Amino acid sequence: MGESVPLGRIFGIRVGLNWSLIFVFWLVSWSLAQTVFPNAAPGAGSAAYWGAAVLAALIFYVSLLAHEIAHSLVARRRGMAVEGITLWLFGGVSRLQGDPRDPRSELRIAIVGPATSFVIAVVMGVLAFVLSALHVPALIVAVPAWLAWVNALLAVFNLLPAFPLDGGRVLRAILWRRRRDRIAATRTAARAGYFFGWLLGVGGVVELLATGSLGGIWLIFLGWFLAGAARAEATQSILRDTLRGMPLARAMAPQPVAVRAPGDLRVRDVMSWPDEYAVASPDEPLVELLGRVDRYPATRVLVVDGDRLVGIVSTDDVPRE
Repeated sequence: MGESVPLGRIFGIRVGLNWSLIFVFWLVSWSLAQTVFPNAAPGAGSAAYWGAAVLAALIFYVSLLAHEIAHSLVARRRGMAVEGITLWLFGGVSRLQGDPRDPRSELRIAIVGPATSFVIAVVMGVLAFVLSALHVPALIVAVPAWLAWVNALLAVFNLLPAFPLDGGRVLRAILWRRRRDRIAATRTAARAGYFFGWLLGVGGVVELLATGSLGGIWLIFLGWFLAGAARAEATQSILRDTLRGMPLARAMAPQPVAVRAPGDLRVRDVMSWPDEYAVASPDEPLVELLGRVDRYPATRVLVVDGDRLVGIVSTDDVPRE
């Protein structure tokens, strides 16, 4: 999920927003201002409801960011590179390079996100209780009370044993440790994610037909996304495991079609081309190439040995290996 609006860096980690966040931010604010807060604190004016709604939505996304920062910091401590964090339609995603190197790392990286959300839920719940005891206006109490509820819900949902949710990654770590086979563990966790995705989708259809609620449409969309993400994440993870340790030379075309013969095309010529091609060496692991090639518009990678172009790799060639 690419970012549309960069926000800077936190703890050295790049943070950005995707355009889809704008729609969900408005939807959350509208729901709070029109339904949730008027029911929790009747009698306040429309401006007060909207002010509280926007404040609560902002703090909610700060909470999501804290959830993802926790993932990223632990991943970095466990030796993984972190490309950045993007807040988007379904919350947030930490863009990590590759997979954890062992089950313990997988477990720690996965569990810290929901744990952070639970801590935020407890803090907000305590704050709401204290404010209520001090007899402050009900609308003020409603903001941390809602934040406590939504962060607890976020933590519980993420702990579902459905890959690629955090709970699915916890499941993969447990299976990986027991079976000592990451690929088999990934397949099992992905099947669970696919099952939960369809379960959510069916539940959304039932709710939509029974009540006509927009929540049914949201569940259908969420289920569709989860099922698709489970399949895509599993495919990428299994591909990375399969290619681990395989050099780029195994996949490259040794006689690329060029204006001149490959041996006559030197590095200075390659580097003068537009920044649309990734450049790699023949000994570079294929699995590392997968983490870099998506940053370039071209689907071909130029393979350079010393000062000469010795081959070209298309991303279409990689799965065949």
